[in-house]
Amino acid sequence: MKRILAATGLVMALTVPTLLASVGLASASTKSVSDSVIADSAGAGSTASGSLTIGRVVSRINLVDGKNITVDSRQVTLTVAQTENLRNNQQILVTWKGAHPTGGVVDDPNSSLAIQQEFPMVLLQCRGTAATVTPETCWTQFPEDRFRSSGDNFPEFRVDRYATAADRAAIVGAPAARPSNCFQSAAEYWVPFVAVNGSVYHGGPAGGCAGLAPEASTGGGSATLFPSNDTYAATQLDGTGSTKFQVWNSSQNASLGCSKTVACSLVAIPIEGISCDTAALSLPAADRPQPGDEADAAAAGCLRNGVYVAGKPGQGLRDPGVSGALWWSASNWRNRMTIPLGLAASDNVCDSAAAKGSVNIYGSELLIQATTQWAPAFCLDK
Repeated sequence: MKRILAATGLVMALTVPTLLASVGLASASTKSVSDSVIADSAGAGSTASGSLTIGRVVSRINLVDGKNITVDSRQVTLTVAQTENLRNNQQILVTWKGAHPTGGVVDDPNSSLAIQQEFPMVLLQCRGTAATVTPETCWTQFPEDRFRSSGDNFPEFRVDRYATAADRAAIVGAPAARPSNCFQSAAEYWVPFVAVNGSVYHGGPAGGCAGLAPEASTGGGSATLFPSNDTYAATQLDGTGSTKFQVWNSSQNASLGCSKTVACSLVAIPIEGISCDTAALSLPAADRPQPGDEADAAAAGCLRNGVYVAGKPGQGLRDPGVSGALWWSASNWRNRMTIPLGLAASDNVCDSAAAKGSVNIYGSELLIQATTQWAPAFCLDK
């Protein structure tokens, strides 16, 4: 039989700190962590708990006539307000300074339209640690987040100086057996999503013609099941920015699979743009733009440095080379910063535990997050 605890919202509010402490779930606000983390070569750092600050130099360097031409270089510092004991659907504050101001600003940073912004701060939840995360293990909600195509032979993503020779081929990452409704373009780059169980979802054009993870959406500007947590946030004119990022565990997104035992990270990518190598002298002749109109078009497209005025709204994808659409490119991915996320035990961990009774609590609905945190502590404590 269930024991019933009657309480008013006022009484519950007064007793929450004591109850939280009694089950070892003191809130992060009681901890003071202000360590500044110096980034390593992969831009990773960690602290024991609480907030985390990480910084690194990000750059865009074109290769023109055999010479390095630095287009932009910045010292970006990023702070995450909480990195430990994170609950499902918890919003954490992310702030930064030193980044490139964003142009073509979109109001909703979680919409499919947000990838069109120029020089956004891209925030993604990825399975793995700083040493193991890849674009394939990062969650995105929409097909267009991880697929680009062009009728031109050498669009921006194909003249990326930091991409491998294989990644500068005409077709990259496409499924071996292309579905009939997946039309083919002159140049394509696919970034399949690999789920925690090993399933591979290629996505692709036409709303994900080669298959999407169950939690994904086909597009149309917003998620169909629940709001996306992949974020394309705007940086202000002074290089600063802030946004809330929603953390998910496996109960919200089983394909991504983050949990207390499956390591995941917040990956921040300050978009600087494609570092161009339009001559491609180190590549086979078939992978080089031919002298004349083709080479001129490749250079003109890649060497642009944004179309929109910083801080102003935009209409459409005008300069893909500096947009959030190419977050996965080698030029942008090399500038990433990786922040480990420590997830608390999932609320549904008790579903498989031995039944130990339950307690109905009557009072303020504002305490729902607090009471759900108690469940794992009670059912897992012998």
